[in-house]
Parts: sequence; C-alpha cells; structure tokens
Amino acid sequence: MNPWRHFIDYGRAEGRWPNPYFDPGWYQAENPDAGPDLLLHCIRHGEQLGRRPHPVFDPAWYRSVYDVPAEWIALGHYLANRGSGLVVPNAGLFAVPWMVPYRDDPAIGVDPVAHYLDDVAADGLEAFPDPGVVRGSGLVDENFYLIHGTDVLQANLDPSDHYCRYGWRENRRPNIYFDPDWYLLTNPEVARLGVNPLVHYILVGEPGGAATGGVFRSWLVPE
Repeated sequence: MNPWRHFIDYGRAEGRWPNPYFDPGWYQAENPDAGPDLLLHCIRHGEQLGRRPHPVFDPAWYRSVYDVPAEWIALGHYLANRGSGLVVPNAGLFAVPWMVPYRDDPAIGVDPVAHYLDDVAADGLEAFPDPGVVRGSGLVDENFYLIHGTDVLQANLDPSDHYCRYGWRENRRPNIYFDPDWYLLTNPEVARLGVNPLVHYILVGEPGGAATGGVFRSWLVPE
C-alpha cells in the first residue's frame, strides 16, 4: 500500500510513527488536548503553540536558525533536508554531523542525527554529544576550571560535563586561552545557533583556522 494512505486509514489509529521525528505516544502525553488525530493537531496547531513533535525536535529554534519559509512547517522542512548534514533538530545536537562516523552519512544518503540517536538507544547513552566532544579534546583545563569554579569543586562535579551543561551559558572559561566573549564576537553564527562556543571551536573553528582569543591563534601552532 501507499505509505501515506496506510497511515491515514490504519497507521494513525494504531499509533504508528509517520516519520522518525513524530512520536505519537509522546505527543499525546505532552498534549492531552490534541484530540484523536495527533498528526493533524501537530500540523495545524502544534508548532504555533510551541509544541514539540518529538523530544529532540525544537520547532521554534529550528525555524529561527534556518530561516524556514512561512509556507513550510518546521518539521517538514527538517525532514526534507535532514540527509544533507546541514540541519539538526535542536541546538544540543549541533555536534552530530561533524562527528565521526556521522559526518560521512550524508554522502550515502543517511540522516546523521537518526544514525546517532539509533546508536544512543542501542548503547543506553544520553542523547547529548557535547561532553564527549569536549572531554576528548582536552580543552577543559580541570585545575583551571575548578580553581575558578569552587562551586563545581565543592559539588564534586566533572568539569567537562559541567562546562557543557552549565558553564558556557554562565560565561565561564574552560581554560586560560579560550575567551568565549571574543570567540562569539568573531564568530557571530555561534550566538545565532545558540550552541556551546567551545564545541563549535573544536569541530568547526579550529579546523577552519579560527582564533580562540587575543593571545592564541591556531595558525601559530607548528605542524
């Protein structure tokens, strides 16, 4: 049968997912006022009301970041472009299309975020890649971070994890050489995306020759 016809005639009543980013059970639990036709509610009202179709898809963020035309539903725009590796469903998953092995997925027509989420589900991991990216880089100087963040030390929190979840939003420095204010000033897309500036530097900035602050520039490091 035609998949759309089957979904309309049978699938929606059976609670089937029409795509990987619309979870009927979750949407109904979050929106008890949605009525029996959950997808129709999402299409007609969900985005305007700020409702997410899936825990990982943030329609308000997506629309503002990717300049979605008025005639598009944000989720529809994402579904049409998700295989490109140029869009992600929320700011917290910004890193995924830049990470190994997911950065190779667009070349073979695979959605890197769906691939990543499948791996997360299989391995029982949290769907938040930033701590792993930052920890692997070694760019959070634990001694520096704890000396300048006694609250983190007293709470016995992991510096990399704390920085990724809270520290960058609080404008803390991960090390003496990375100046978040300067990096945001010289890379305005980071503020537009609303992503962790250190993660952006690791995955995009440093490979592109971006500087971290007034005293350190990547082109000064000998090969």
